[in-house]
Amino acid sequence: VVDPASKPTYSVFTINYNAVKVKAYAVNPEDWPEYLGYLEDASRSDEHRDPPGRKVLDEKVPIESVPDTLVETPIDLTRALTGGRGHVVLVIEADESLVQSLRRQGPKTEINVWVQVTRIGLDAFVDGQHMIAWANSLVDGSPLRGVDLTLFPGRVSGKTGSDGLARLALPTVAEDTSAYLVARLGNDSAILPESTYWWQRGWQAREPGAECRWYVFDDRQM
Repeated sequence: VVDPASKPTYSVFTINYNAVKVKAYAVNPEDWPEYLGYLEDASRSDEHRDPPGRKVLDEKVPIESVPDTLVETPIDLTRALTGGRGHVVLVIEADESLVQSLRRQGPKTEINVWVQVTRIGLDAFVDGQHMIAWANSLVDGSPLRGVDLTLFPGRVSGKTGSDGLARLALPTVAEDTSAYLVARLGNDSAILPESTYWWQRGWQAREPGAECRWYVFDDRQM
């Protein structure tokens, strides 16, 4: 999540790299399951498909490299946004000439990241049956009223009150599927996944079960 007080950029930190190849894809919150599928493919093979979304950037970004020094290079996300807001999937890898020299040491380094440019802060607290969703402003921390919330899977919907809170019933889902919460307020949106790892599954209703506990006592106050 980009700091709303700064320019919409993503920083790449490198040592002894002269350039990186950057691809940016404009995505929507509902593209999250497909993005997890893309990450799964990327983890299994060096040759994989493109991430979801519309490609808006494909270029080489030079790095003002200093020998043996950590260098920060900001990647401007403006072209991938609408009205200064939006979601971007970035695929960043070393320049091909440098990749060839590094392949003797191992596989090439690649960054895959979903970046949010939003002013909505989104949190969630769950038990076995319900979720309490909380939306507030990333600018000043104030609660946000009237935020439309949708919980996937199941498309359970709700709207925040004056305290920024909303109560949602957790869905009952038979098969494993990615779980994520989407918040929308005007032209702004935010996403809160249950996990950022493709192999994680959760946020489903679960009936409470019996639990055994062991309790030990004696006559000597031990």
